[in-house]
Amino acid sequence: ADLGEPNIYITALALGYGEADLKNFDKLDNEAFRDKLGSLVSNSHKLWHSVDTASDLSGLLMATSWGFSLPELSERGENWKWAPVQEKSPGWIDNFVISHTLKDKPQLKLIAEEWINYTLSAAFQAEVLVGQLSARPVNSHSKKLLSKAEIEAAGLDNGASSEELFILMPQLDRRTRNGFNLLWGEAMKLRGARQQQGEQ
Repeated sequence: ADLGEPNIYITALALGYGEADLKNFDKLDNEAFRDKLGSLVSNSHKLWHSVDTASDLSGLLMATSWGFSLPELSERGENWKWAPVQEKSPGWIDNFVISHTLKDKPQLKLIAEEWINYTLSAAFQAEVLVGQLSARPVNSHSKKLLSKAEIEAAGLDNGASSEELFILMPQLDRRTRNGFNLLWGEAMKLRGARQQQGEQ
């Protein structure tokens, strides 16, 4: 992906840094880390933008992915599967927020709450998160509604919990975020320079 933070986390985990180190810019700001990040980025076949599409991954043997493109890849005859890694994969949790502006609007507040309840239901999670987005459901009852193939494709067949498979991306203060942006910018410049050398 063209997103710096997940690639920084992947690089740190590949180098043996622990989960607590993923938000420590001072610990990661060293020559060995910069070299590894530069190598990762420069040797990637391509970097998809924001959210991977089936066209971004089609024909490749291995890739990082949010997973949203996997159902379409399956329709194209490419059977992609999740590969859990020993270090665990960086992950995140999307959130809903009900704004204070609904405080005096009980009907709109009720609609917002019902929408959240609906999206957390087993049926919605099975149909949309797993079936359409190839993402892990947060409602454990969703598994009962899935086929064996869907359970396998979503990585729910090994009995591992989300905590065993994922490291939640940490909250970053402004200095750390700026530092990570600097590291990513340097790695992308190196990628561009290497690509230009390859074209000559």
